[in-house]
Amino acid sequence: EIMVVTVPIFYPPIFSQHLGNNAGAEGNLNPLDTRLCNVHIRNGQIYTSHNIGVDNKGVSVKNGITRDGCRWYQVDVTKSDKPQLIQMATLYQASVINDANQRFFFTPSLMTNGLKSVILGCSTAGAPYYADAVVTKHFETDPLNSIRNPIFLTKSKTAYNLGSANPRGRRWGDHSHTSVDPEDDL
Repeated sequence: EIMVVTVPIFYPPIFSQHLGNNAGAEGNLNPLDTRLCNVHIRNGQIYTSHNIGVDNKGVSVKNGITRDGCRWYQVDVTKSDKPQLIQMATLYQASVINDANQRFFFTPSLMTNGLKSVILGCSTAGAPYYADAVVTKHFETDPLNSIRNPIFLTKSKTAYNLGSANPRGRRWGDHSHTSVDPEDDL
């Protein structure tokens, strides 16, 4: 059965610059596309995430994309005839100027835990930043449509120049995975 859920418009992500890149545009990191990166179902709610291109305010606009963000969604499917978007939020780097010298966030995955928190993990990089991994969260008590600031899981001090550079950019992992501890559901 196909379920249709209307979400705000979005545009594809752009390749991410990264500190120490030794191959120009062909060495930028490829965030892939806008396909849903994972889907998780808990208590009649579908949670999913994907990459999108955004501007300095986190809006996906056709002619203003300067960085990538990770958007997540919560969709209520308890009424089988009409799924409803409950909330969504985008992890992105805000800035005063809409330029590309910012942090990009891409290749997300998410999971919910026993406390009804959403945990989103993803990759990050940018012209002044090495490639790293971050995690962020949204607690049930947080305002709807919000996401907290990222917590760095890695703090790289070296450039990522592995693999061949080409017009499709460098691959930086095609997927990520976020999971909960099966012992305590946290």
